[in-house]
Amino acid sequence: MTALAEMSAGPGNPPLGSGSFHASLGANGENLTEMRNFSFDHVPLAGLTELSYWTYRTMDGAGPNRNIYVILNIDTDGNGSGDDVIYFEPRFQHGGNPGLPDQGETATGIWQKWDAYLGGWWSWNHTEVMAPGTNVQSLATYLVAFPSARIVNGLSGGGVRLMA
Repeated sequence: MTALAEMSAGPGNPPLGSGSFHASLGANGENLTEMRNFSFDHVPLAGLTELSYWTYRTMDGAGPNRNIYVILNIDTDGNGSGDDVIYFEPRFQHGGNPGLPDQGETATGIWQKWDAYLGGWWSWNHTEVMAPGTNVQSLATYLVAFPSARIVNGLSGGGVRLMA
């Protein structure tokens, strides 16, 4: 099965309006689909005051840890291009870093809110700052290491991405 993404009218009553981003993946979880908001190009990461989203999983055919996650392309050195990619994954928000809020296990069949602003992130290029699993860290921790970090768009992506 190939990945599919579309805007749809459900399931049920979405918490923030009448529509939702519907992502459908193959049972093996090897495909991916995404939705991007490019309007955050060159926005300072420190300028974010809130970043949250809701998910509704109808099945966990790719495993109980599969869920829509957030990706940010980051410029850490001020040259305007992406130097790092940071990830917020729901699977690390329960039983990950005990110093961060526990957001519960991923659930199926209900709307579930994820607070990415306060939650745990990991870095593709700077695992010494934050890494997947029990070393996910807050955005505040990343900003200590890279105080001028900015969200950027690039040839391979960018902005604020929701990916499944």
